[in-house]
Amino acid sequence: MKLRNRLRASLVALGLAASSLTIATLGATQAHACGKSALGPVQTITAGSQSIGNFYLAWNNCPSPAVVYTEIHLWNTRYTNASGQILVANTYPGGTYATGPSKPTIVSDGTAWWDAGPISIYSRPSSTRTYYGSFNFSANGYWCSGRTATWNFSNGSYGAGPMYVRCQ
Repeated sequence: MKLRNRLRASLVALGLAASSLTIATLGATQAHACGKSALGPVQTITAGSQSIGNFYLAWNNCPSPAVVYTEIHLWNTRYTNASGQILVANTYPGGTYATGPSKPTIVSDGTAWWDAGPISIYSRPSSTRTYYGSFNFSANGYWCSGRTATWNFSNGSYGAGPMYVRCQ
């Protein structure tokens, strides 16, 4: 093989190796960035003096389009018998919303997960990309309710708004 052809073959091989490395790096970065995460602050649910769980608005950026949902994790097993409502909603009056089941799902360790949604971050109306989550439930003699901060997908920020959690 002539020197010129060897040099050309070497450069092609080097270019292919570099592009493979670039593709592998991008794939790993995208796989790492894909998944579920909380939006805004995670709030603790307290009944009396006991912390019984937490509550937050979240999103999953893996589906296309990405989706938003509300989630509660009840770790105090005396409260996993909760019954009520959990929802995620577009802030626009008459906008899209989704509710979850009336009871959380109890997992093998006795704790419970409860979620509402998912709805697309481009749900009706798609021009108003602000969402919040809320819940109300009764369990173990308490009535608990809460609302997340409002998350704005257009600019990636949240507004404290009427964010609260209370059990009485």
